[in-house]
Amino acid sequence: MAENLYLPNELITRQDLRRVGREASALLDVLQQAHVRAKQGVKTTMPRVSPILEALAASNKIPLDNAQAVEGLVANIEAWQEAAVTFNFSFASSPSAAFLQKLVAWLRREITPLAVVQVGLRPSIAAGCILKVNSKTFDLSLGRRLNEQKSKLQEVLFT
Repeated sequence: MAENLYLPNELITRQDLRRVGREASALLDVLQQAHVRAKQGVKTTMPRVSPILEALAASNKIPLDNAQAVEGLVANIEAWQEAAVTFNFSFASSPSAAFLQKLVAWLRREITPLAVVQVGLRPSIAAGCILKVNSKTFDLSLGRRLNEQKSKLQEVLFT
């Protein structure tokens, strides 16, 4: 895997990574077929690509009309799928796309450049989040904090 390539912040989840991998593979097939057809004098229309694949190509300066460059990108995506670290977050409500992009940007800058996020909903946590990474769980919720301080809370409320 090339060290100078990285994931753009638009690529948030492991599903995004798999989807862009399938799309890049399909694009590579089209480019290879276009090369064969060009020898026969047949012109091929290039498919439109998703904004995530465009962002991935643009951030890594990869021309999507070059079969060799796309082949390298496909190989990198396959390596990323194996090496990516999934951060499983549970929130009380659905976070916005802008928030997830900021969260992924921070994780990639501060923790690992191959961070991807999986988001779940757990309304019972009220506020904050619960984070699971590998076999570790971090409860960063307001509910946990309130339960820890239950005696102090009762003392303040009922005295």
